[in-house]
Amino acid sequence: MLAEVLKHEPNLQITYFSDAGFTPYGTLSAVELTQRLQKIFHWLESKGCDGIVVACNAASAALLQTSSEVLQKADLRVQYKNNFHAPIYDVITPAIRFLRVSSFQRIGVIGGDATVQSHIYRDSLSKLDVTEQSAQPLSGLIEAGMLSDEDVLPMLRRIFAKYDINQFDALVLACTHYPAVENHITRLFPKWTLVDPAVIVSNELHLKLAPAQSPSQKYYTTGSAEQTISSAAKAFGFTIPEVELLPINLDLNQELF
Repeated sequence: MLAEVLKHEPNLQITYFSDAGFTPYGTLSAVELTQRLQKIFHWLESKGCDGIVVACNAASAALLQTSSEVLQKADLRVQYKNNFHAPIYDVITPAIRFLRVSSFQRIGVIGGDATVQSHIYRDSLSKLDVTEQSAQPLSGLIEAGMLSDEDVLPMLRRIFAKYDINQFDALVLACTHYPAVENHITRLFPKWTLVDPAVIVSNELHLKLAPAQSPSQKYYTTGSAEQTISSAAKAFGFTIPEVELLPINLDLNQELF
């Protein structure tokens, strides 16, 4: 996602936050994940961020679910809409808008378990033929940099075992890791148009971005700094010079750096 944003405007002040050390997002309920995200949003605002992009489909799905009528009883719905000064951009809404006005009729969606189980794409595109398929543990393979044909193709064949070459008009890569293997998918299913929500989001953000007078990029993680650097390089050829490790609790009262 960040690489796509920087293609449009490289001169930005970027704060990149990876929550890799927290309990896997896929194991949390929408309410629990939204509570975690609110803590992250407050932390980012405390560091001066004036816009926040949620570059994760599972997290975006949780935000959209807790903003819906389904969870009106939860205070989270009001908090998400009103408690932050910085605008918050999720990675799903722009993709939904794009697909609604596209010519695609038969749409496949691959994502992590939490994204697929939310049915956010299916329910938002009710007038279209939408098939959602979990692609676990494809993201783990990508993070480990295991991108050879021998690693990727057998897993993709298992994921798409039920589908044929004419199954879909378009396939949504509903995880920001999956573009790293889009060439492998195209080799197996050359007739499918691959839709990368990260590209759609970055195209929309391009209209809102302005170059910073003092461009900078700062990277933080609650997981492994070494793994963050390694994964970015192996999966996307993206160089991260340094990553600072943060405590999982993100104590806003503690001066971290």
